[in-house]
Amino acid sequence: SKAVKLPAPFNSGVTEFSPKVTHDGKYFFFSSNRNSQPEINKQETTAEMMKRIRSAGNGLCDIYQVDFSALQNALKKN
Repeated sequence: SKAVKLPAPFNSGVTEFSPKVTHDGKYFFFSSNRNSQPEINKQETTAEMMKRIRSAGNGLCDIYQVDFSALQNALKKN
């Protein structure tokens, strides 16, 4: 079928990619870089830097999971 742009909040103004639906049709996974960290204005220790880059919203993309039914409902509204 023809590709359809997903509505918000599944699609944002940044890059989303790698959409997947689980085999049982219950969950939808996708990656996004929507939660970029603010600019760092101080020196960091190695431990501080490692904690920051290993945390969610580090600007290196996060994986999101939602109930597939929520995506289906959002598509019906559009």
